[in-house]
Amino acid sequence: MDLKNTSDMFKIQPFPALNEYHILDNDLTKGINKMIQECKMTGPDHEALHKWLEHILENANKLKSVSDTAAANPIFQSIDARLDEYRNYFES
Repeated sequence: MDLKNTSDMFKIQPFPALNEYHILDNDLTKGINKMIQECKMTGPDHEALHKWLEHILENANKLKSVSDTAAANPIFQSIDARLDEYRNYFES
């Protein structure tokens, strides 16, 4: 999944700067928009995926307005944890 790759690449930075969190927001938002546009799922699985994505999108949007890395890091950690959950719900 591209979103997880984006998150994993971000994690290797030892001390990301604030602008790097803003770039991460942009990359995640683009990835989510692409997933939504390419989504071919229907029914309950479709609804579950979009509900799962809402949390990530909300937190990615929070990264836009953070003013320091101390506030940005927990938001990123929440996003990363949510991405780790993907395989538990959507992959066999």
